[in-house]
Amino acid sequence: MDEIVTKLPEYLSMLAEALGALAVFATVIVRLTPNPKDDGTVKSISDKIFKVVGYLPTIGINPKTKKLEEAVKDLQK
Repeated sequence: MDEIVTKLPEYLSMLAEALGALAVFATVIVRLTPNPKDDGTVKSISDKIFKVVGYLPTIGINPKTKKLEEAVKDLQK
């Protein structure tokens, strides 16, 4: 049990990075399709993911969320 507690920040960091990468990948795929409805849906979901992940540094977990968030915003422009 102690091992799980000590590795929890590492697992949460990996999960946050995976979700961020998924948001970037989804943004790229949606940009390739001609349907603008998908763009809004992915943007909404990505914003929610980054909002939740943005709280991780407050509990001592510092994933590279800023880089991923900037990548998504650059792709959305």
